[in-house]
Amino acid sequence: MLTRRQLTRIVTGCVALFGSIALTGLLSPVGAVHDEFFHASSIWCAQGERSPYCEKITPSDEVGAFALTNIDSRVCQTAPDRPLVCPTERTGTMSLFTNAGLYPGAFYRTMSNLVFPSVEVSVILIRWVNALVVIGLIAAALMLLPRRHRTALVLTMLGIFNPFPLYLFGSLNPSSWLIIGVVVGWLCCDAAVSREDLSRRMRWALMALSVIAWLLAIGSRWDAVPYIAFTVALTAVHAVWVRFGTRALPVAFASTTAAGAAVIAIDWLTPFSAWGQVRQLFVYSSGQPDNTAFVTHYLLHGIPKALDAFGEVPTMTGIFLPRLVYVANAALLGGILLASRARRSVMQVLGVLVTWVAVSAVLMAHHSGMDDRDPFGPSTRYVLPLTAFAVAWWCVHAPTDVHQRLSSYVRFMRVAIVGSFALSAWTIAERFVDAQTFGLRYLPEGPDQWWWDGAPVGPNVVVFAASLFMFIAVWQLTTLFTDQTEELTA
Repeated sequence: MLTRRQLTRIVTGCVALFGSIALTGLLSPVGAVHDEFFHASSIWCAQGERSPYCEKITPSDEVGAFALTNIDSRVCQTAPDRPLVCPTERTGTMSLFTNAGLYPGAFYRTMSNLVFPSVEVSVILIRWVNALVVIGLIAAALMLLPRRHRTALVLTMLGIFNPFPLYLFGSLNPSSWLIIGVVVGWLCCDAAVSREDLSRRMRWALMALSVIAWLLAIGSRWDAVPYIAFTVALTAVHAVWVRFGTRALPVAFASTTAAGAAVIAIDWLTPFSAWGQVRQLFVYSSGQPDNTAFVTHYLLHGIPKALDAFGEVPTMTGIFLPRLVYVANAALLGGILLASRARRSVMQVLGVLVTWVAVSAVLMAHHSGMDDRDPFGPSTRYVLPLTAFAVAWWCVHAPTDVHQRLSSYVRFMRVAIVGSFALSAWTIAERFVDAQTFGLRYLPEGPDQWWWDGAPVGPNVVVFAASLFMFIAVWQLTTLFTDQTEELTA
């Protein structure tokens, strides 16, 4: 069981992390996050037409549906070195593209209960509640997971959750539920099935939390299903390998045959064709890259695309984070992976390599079906769940002395995480109160510089407070796994 001091560290760290994300959510106006107007409109219309939030829902053959909302704003995209001056018609309404089956309805329906006449207040509440759901799931996992898996979750958070995911966690984007749902769901599931020394009650608790995490993921985006299926399949392969030893290959062959038969049955009995989806990746028309160029491009592009999250934030307008942010976060993750390398663990490396192929397949599927094999994009968030899973997988299979290996690395970890977060938060604030100068300066705090009407403080205070909360969170979380005198008795 957790000691009182461990529990205090988990609660303090998660509360501080929530405070940091919530304050970061104040630094950008409505519609700043990638596709936030679409997600806002989908939330406003999740309960159907209701005045004044959502009216005149009109189906469209091209984009799904449009709706008239009381979100009187507009997408604002200008060069980073120019102020974001985007006046509206001030009619109090705006027609927006809204969800019509493109995304599941659970995320939108839940958040629709937080919509009020004030658009600004509604957006802030939804951003905060979204952050609360994410942090609540993390806190529950930290309390239930055995030591090895808890350490893996902490290391994944330290290595991956900055700055791209943290910005999503405090937004209206349902991808936040997908990212955390896939990682936490898999960790809880793997702990429940792989640890033989856990009590039956603990196993059921972990599986229940795993199901909750998966339901959140599936309720946010449809592609959560293949992501979850991939993580479960990889866990099943590992379990077969460990359990059957030399007989693993015959068992794996039988399992693969059964899975193939299931795919054939699905193709015959349902409208969905798994084989058709795979075949689409390798069918090209004149003028498109051939299969060799297409596949090799995304195998080479997969890892760099996944690492793009270290140096960018998902906004509609351009924001250039300092290059130091990317360097610090890349070095941080590299150090974690090197320190947690198990020299004789084939499964540790194999899991990451298979995930790399899966990341490349996701990129291929996106472009093959949508962009005629365009070699650029998509957004990093499409592969971030698999990136986080790969890090979690690596850390779960780390050696037992990973705490000692990282003990001399903790100070750099704290400086890198807090420093890169502070620079990212400051850059976001600068972009939305003025224009980017690509340097450091005191931000203007006049009444015309702050997007939130009636805010009691200015952006400088928010940036400082968010960074302070991040320091507290990182200090508590790193101390949680480095203190050898306080460990879970698994």
